[in-house]
Amino acid sequence: METKYSVMFTGELCSDFNFEEVLSNFIALTKMEAEKAKKFLSSTKPVLIRKDVDRETAEKYQSGLTKAGLHIELLGSEAPPAASAAAVAPVPAYQTSSAPAQTAENPYAAPKADLKVEKKDEFGAWLDEPQKVPAFNGGYWIKSATALFLAEPWRWVGMFLVAMLITIPINFLPFVGGLINTFLGILFAGGIIMGAHELAEGGDLTFGYLFKGFKQNRNQLILVGVIYLAFFILVGFVAALILGGSLGLFGMAGGNPGGIAMAMQNNMGLFWIIVLVGLGILTLFMMAYWFTTPLVALADRNALASYKLSFRGCLKNWTAFLIYGLVFLAIIISLMVGYMLVSGVLSGLTSGNTMFIGMMLIMALIGLPITIIGALSVYTGFREIFYRSA
Repeated sequence: METKYSVMFTGELCSDFNFEEVLSNFIALTKMEAEKAKKFLSSTKPVLIRKDVDRETAEKYQSGLTKAGLHIELLGSEAPPAASAAAVAPVPAYQTSSAPAQTAENPYAAPKADLKVEKKDEFGAWLDEPQKVPAFNGGYWIKSATALFLAEPWRWVGMFLVAMLITIPINFLPFVGGLINTFLGILFAGGIIMGAHELAEGGDLTFGYLFKGFKQNRNQLILVGVIYLAFFILVGFVAALILGGSLGLFGMAGGNPGGIAMAMQNNMGLFWIIVLVGLGILTLFMMAYWFTTPLVALADRNALASYKLSFRGCLKNWTAFLIYGLVFLAIIISLMVGYMLVSGVLSGLTSGNTMFIGMMLIMALIGLPITIIGALSVYTGFREIFYRSA
């Protein structure tokens, strides 16, 4: 039977850190409120952080918290010794874990009361239901995603380029290319989300994470794609029926351009109603789809439950999503303006193939990082909404 470990804060700080350094590091690591963090660190009693985790997970918690300056013990048979604070690197750029569980009296033996704490009450557990976050945190998701990208920029770029090299040729296959890429995109996204989580937890981002969605929770990720395709096939079928009815109205005009124009004008109100209803339905569906991949890949939810949870999470945080969208829109507009200005300068200096190549390079330098940051922002938003807060 695999040995399980409990992660315990002994109540002591590492000797190489002063209190203010540890407090600052701990707040950055956990996003805990300053007063709660200060009270937590000032307590001399041991605190249970996580229970019943495997050795690899326990060592990750030990490493990350030791980097912040906390003295951590791992409880359980064959538990490895605590890491030395002097030999570790700085805290990762982005962490959003949350509050610890209850206190214990003996750091060398897991107390009974604390070990009965349910998973949802533990440090770093995924929530069963989404939590509401402040509206302006939507902008923070982009900032956090940018920090994750800058932590490993070349590896992220390499992973996305490989994914593009695989999917772009497939897209040219008649009939099935788009269908195949729908599933490949979700599987790649699952791996990218898992890689982002590993990096945010202080681990190493390896290239293999790109393909991890093909191994871990693969079937449920594929089912996410099946539901996604089923929705758009249904929408396409309904749109075809409506379009067919419209063509019937135009046919009644006898093919006369004037008659067709009159028929369109008489039905303009109906046309806009259909467009607005369609946009509303699409928005509701995208709310249900938005967090499905991280819910399946990280929180081990099934596909159907993930659609429901994602919808509730987006609905509960619609103000944060509004800010998120506005910030992203402002960034894109600013980059487009910059691109046009640079293009204008290039057109005055070069011409022909040189100018075309230069503009394509600039577009890639702008577009690829923004695409990656956009993908990572799905994870950072998900983490804040579905991660236990203090």
